[in-house]
Amino acid sequence: MVMMVVDARSYHRGSYQRSQQPLVASYSAPSSSTLRLSRQAEQEPAPEPYSFTYESTDEYGMTLTRTESGDAQGNVKGSYMYRDPEGLYRTVEYGDNGNGFSAQIQTNEPGVVSHKAADAEYFKQ
Repeated sequence: MVMMVVDARSYHRGSYQRSQQPLVASYSAPSSSTLRLSRQAEQEPAPEPYSFTYESTDEYGMTLTRTESGDAQGNVKGSYMYRDPEGLYRTVEYGDNGNGFSAQIQTNEPGVVSHKAADAEYFKQ
């Protein structure tokens, strides 16, 4: 506990007069009881093998496909592709190489040159 004693002066008819009683202020610190938080580690469920594939073509001739699979160790690989009615396409093959995902992109889109950017490789067809 902290206690403070202050001698306060009152203003009375234009002059300062000494107060008869000191002003007392006090402060109580929060109790010292400890709040204990417990956190149980949540375990991630083990990866389960899966796979899926789909393909879609709209009324204008735009084709979209995707396939992906994952194994019991959490490794994932897949690809997706689009092809427009004029024959332009892009195919992306991706996978987790143990250091994160990487991708290989194959395309015949104008203006694209073969190069590597981050973990993606572009191949001009």
